[in-house]
Amino acid sequence: MANHLFRLGFFVMLLLFGVIAVFLGLVVGGAGLSSGAITYTFGGAGGQLSETVVRAVSPAAFWRVLTLTAVLPVVLGALAVWWAKRALRAS
Repeated sequence: MANHLFRLGFFVMLLLFGVIAVFLGLVVGGAGLSSGAITYTFGGAGGQLSETVVRAVSPAAFWRVLTLTAVLPVVLGALAVWWAKRALRAS
């Protein structure tokens, strides 16, 4: 019983995580394509760096960042949703 409950909770959380990943990927992709620029910040609290990638200035970098921040989350999130729905229906 506990194993079944853990399995159910795991796949429900995977489903939720996948839906959030797809949503955020679509939002980042839509915003990046409409504005032509993607700004992201990285680093710790001691020193954060911010970088803006503009499609007109550096197309290769723009499409690489768009792929990593928009396309990849949509694809992996959709796979997570598919796997979780399949597992939940089987149990």
